[in-house]
Amino acid sequence: MKCLNVVFVLLLKTVWNPVQTGHPAALHLAVLADWGGLPLPPYFTPHQKDVAQLLDELNQSDGVDFILSLGDHFYWSGVENVEDHRFKHTFEDVFSQPSLLDIPWFLIGGNHDHKGNISAQMAYSKMSPRWNYPGLYYDLHFTVPLTNVSLSILMIDTVVLCGNGEEQTGPQSPEAAERQWTWISTKMAASRRDYLLVAGHFPVWSIGNHGPTSCLVNRLRPLLKKYNVTAYLSGHDHDLQFIREDDGSSYVVSGSGVVSDPSTKHRDSIPPSWQLYSSPVNHSVGGLAYVQVTEQHMMVSFLQTDQTCAYRTEIQRRSAKTKELSKDTRNQMVNLHQAGKTECAIGKQLDLTPWGHNDHKNGEQNSQKHTGDLVKDLQRAGTKVTKVYLHMDGRGNYEFQPITDETVQFGS
Repeated sequence: MKCLNVVFVLLLKTVWNPVQTGHPAALHLAVLADWGGLPLPPYFTPHQKDVAQLLDELNQSDGVDFILSLGDHFYWSGVENVEDHRFKHTFEDVFSQPSLLDIPWFLIGGNHDHKGNISAQMAYSKMSPRWNYPGLYYDLHFTVPLTNVSLSILMIDTVVLCGNGEEQTGPQSPEAAERQWTWISTKMAASRRDYLLVAGHFPVWSIGNHGPTSCLVNRLRPLLKKYNVTAYLSGHDHDLQFIREDDGSSYVVSGSGVVSDPSTKHRDSIPPSWQLYSSPVNHSVGGLAYVQVTEQHMMVSFLQTDQTCAYRTEIQRRSAKTKELSKDTRNQMVNLHQAGKTECAIGKQLDLTPWGHNDHKNGEQNSQKHTGDLVKDLQRAGTKVTKVYLHMDGRGNYEFQPITDETVQFGS
């Protein structure tokens, strides 16, 4: 695959042996969803077999260290028990290429999985060494090899959060949903990882047949911005999409595991400027998303089943949005701040551009009303202030932060 080239080591309580076929200082993961076959023989689709072949070719050419499987593993109604034949006919016999047998899968439930026995899917983790589904929601932690760069992934159950009906009128158990919302916000607030991904079945934004998920737009999206999440990964709509808001918030849809759906039913639900790629609009055949995490950035490639790369984009690490400022620059910041300059104006005057998303567009517009408390913070901290950092928050605003002995550096 000409548009791809990487590999990685994965650390998650257990040390997995990395595939050494590409760049050694990288993590490589495949993201796919909605590969759940058919409820009747042969229990899979030709497209699903093509995706399995693509995954095999990708692993042999560039390396795949682990797979994120984001729901709808068994159409139409999940599995009955841990011995259900669908595990064999829809999963084991389809993703059966020798190169795939030792790659760990990390899974999360989708709406069709929840129609069956979701606990049986979790119990199958004890039956298959590559199937890892420890709970309805959980987190993963990795380190990019040969570096100190870290990655965390929050695997969330969007069916528990939003409900399982087509209209998603609300969760079946509001108490269970609130427990998970608390877990999500707590994990995000505590994260100091260089990259933080959140992965679930339902998309936040989508132009496809199902479209945006209002529950996630209303509750998850603000958290993604507040805590500077690198990207949100999802499936549900059977296509490939990359959506990036004007403030840089990024969304990956990779749900074409069983079929490639050409629907653009909800194209008008999302501003055109956010729609950077989708397989229906671009008339490409959905396969999977391939993510390479390096010390510098995260590369996302959208691959077709014929092994060609239809679209590729970069997302910067979270800590790349933080920069230490010199003493002279700090003094200039104070003077300009006292003169009534906004933080955006200070950043532009001192050539302190926001770090992170290359296509950031509206930081200036958002920042005009946000002047912060830089002078007050500096005066209150006094001689304890050793450094001042400038970073762009999830809303596209500049924020000047004095760093004291008691302060943890953003992104650490």
